[in-house]
Amino acid sequence: MMLAVATIPPYGWSQALADLGQISPIADPTVKAIWAGIRRVHGAAEDHAAPVTVPLLRRMIASSSSRSSPTSSSRSRGGAESWPW
Repeated sequence: MMLAVATIPPYGWSQALADLGQISPIADPTVKAIWAGIRRVHGAAEDHAAPVTVPLLRRMIASSSSRSSPTSSSRSRGGAESWPW
């Protein structure tokens, strides 16, 4: 019995293969070696910064519009502790 992609159960490929009496290729040493090489070359996924929330965006806009001139220096020389938000 062959399962179409749309009929793969929500519990995943490993369980679907087991239900069909097939051995999961994940346990194969060749597959493990390939995945280890991929992780070694490409590394793990980077952690990204959290998205800006609406309240934080409003505070950022409010603090930038309260400056005296759009050409004034907008760079913070004091580090994160000097940021207005």
